[in-house]
Order: sequence, then C-alpha cells, then structure tokens
Amino acid sequence: MCAGTLITDQHILTAAHCFGSSYAKTFKAVLGSRHKFHPENANGDVIEFDCDAVSIHPNFNQTLGYLYDVVVITLPRKVKQSSTIKPIRLAKQVYKDNVRVVGWGRKDCIGGLPDRYLYAKGWIVDDKTCAKAWNAETHKSHICAQFKNKRGDLSGSDQGDSGGPLYAKAADGKDVQIGIVSNSLKKFEPLICTRVSVPMKYSNVPSEEKFIKSIAPNAEFV
Repeated sequence: MCAGTLITDQHILTAAHCFGSSYAKTFKAVLGSRHKFHPENANGDVIEFDCDAVSIHPNFNQTLGYLYDVVVITLPRKVKQSSTIKPIRLAKQVYKDNVRVVGWGRKDCIGGLPDRYLYAKGWIVDDKTCAKAWNAETHKSHICAQFKNKRGDLSGSDQGDSGGPLYAKAADGKDVQIGIVSNSLKKFEPLICTRVSVPMKYSNVPSEEKFIKSIAPNAEFV
C-alpha cells in the first residue's frame, strides 16, 4: 500500500518503487479519506485501474538508490472532486522552509501502522549535509528533508509513507508539492527503518516537470 497525490482530475503522482516488484494486474485508488482501513467517505471516490495506466519514469533505478522514483497514474475516468478531493499544484522550485510530509506509515521502527494519516513539519537539508549522513552523493533526482513532531522531537516518514507528498506553502499561501516520499530507510541493525537523526530522501518534483507533464499535461506547476 502506498500514498499518492491527485495532480489533475485524472492523474495521480506517486513513487515508482510502489510498482517495481508488483505482480498485480489491477489496483485501486482510494481518494478523499483520512482513514486507511475504513476508507468509506460520502465525499470520497474509489477507482480501479490496471497496470497499463502506470507510467514509470524511464530512468527509475531502485538498485542505485531509488533514482527518479516517480510514477504518474492515468485513471480510467475523472474523479469526483469534493471538499476532500482536489488536485494539488506542483512546484517549479524547492521551497526550503516550513515543509510538511503526510502519510499512514509507521511512527517508529517497531510500531504498527496507524489508521488515520499523520504529518510532521520540517525543513530542507542541503545536499552536502545529506550526502555526509548517507555516505553517498545526493543525486539530482533527490531532495533531503528533516522533521519534528508536535512535541518538538525529530520525526519523519517511514515504512508505509511511500508515494506520499512532501509539500510547502507557495508565495500565495497555498499548498504546493515539492517532493515524493521515496527512500527514507537505512539499515540499522537489527532493523531496517527510519533513523530520525538522518535526513530523509524524497523524489525531486520540480526537476521532473517535463516527465510529469508528458503524461499529465494539465498538471499545474507554479
């Protein structure tokens, strides 16, 4: 299960690794619900789509570090927009402050998955700092971010958050997506999980404008 964002009335943006090892022929998109295990919502929408609707970035490479971890899904029909279903705008630039990440992923390495989505506030980390933390150069298809929760403790995305949005406020005060939850995990024996002291990697949405608009020409970049 992965998260994603509606970017037009017929396209969803998410992570390529969500489909990299899937043998399923059909998938289901649940829109407009805050609850993962109880998705019923009078203002929501559920749409099934097949694997032919999934456009994976041609340069996606999971082996080399989740490079170009981007997918655009073309739904078989337009979604029913409502108070809880609206396309998000995409960023032409990376906003560095007051960023947020949302998802239904784990709250820690050993905890279960929450039913209701959670969020954390954070900031963009420069490439040099990120490279030092990961012991590897930061690829141009990535941006790095770090977060704190409501208590002020370091926090961030984890298993189950993949494909969800990293977003910020544009100059007009409205939300704009700058990243996609990609590879937030590192191996810390005996677990493979998020270590919140390590900046997390996200797919760089501004750098993928050309690819995204080739599939979803009506996606709005600002």
